[in-house]
Amino acid sequence: MPAGLVCCGFGSQSYADVVRDRVTADPRDAVLLVVGDFDCSGEDLERDWVARTGCWSRAERVLLTYDQVQRYGLPATEGKSGDPRWPAFARRYGFDQTRPVQWEVEALEPDELRRLVLAAVDPCVDRTVLARQVAREEEQRRALAAFLGGWGWLFAPDGRVLVLLDPTNAPPGSLAVHLSLKTKEIQ
Repeated sequence: MPAGLVCCGFGSQSYADVVRDRVTADPRDAVLLVVGDFDCSGEDLERDWVARTGCWSRAERVLLTYDQVQRYGLPATEGKSGDPRWPAFARRYGFDQTRPVQWEVEALEPDELRRLVLAAVDPCVDRTVLARQVAREEEQRRALAAFLGGWGWLFAPDGRVLVLLDPTNAPPGSLAVHLSLKTKEIQ
């Protein structure tokens, strides 16, 4: 699956064209997983994106769906009055057409949100590619740790980090390097 993308609101046609070009250049099946609010605009955004890009093997709405709103008992908020998509959306789900409402994905508990998104993404992950990437990152960590092993770290009283070269590994005439970072920023 090609790298993920984020689209907030209705994307421009030039962005849709770039996405379509990149997705169609990849020989693998293209899966669009949609995470968004449950409202008339969010539902139409998914339809619009699929229609304008036209490159997906399948599209699946991960969040929010009507069933999830009901199952989790999520609170409704006032919808966008005057949205021309509201009447059809309200009829489809049996809502009062005179009182637009919406449900925001952020209303889900963070742990449940994470669980649902990871469960949807998991089948799309190529485990061989992931294992290769994890091994590559581990090798980079080891190389960085070996490099930094020759450095001594010293903290100044005001919280700045002083990085000092280990004199046994320092080139002749080198000076200590001073970084102005707060200790809490590097934890």
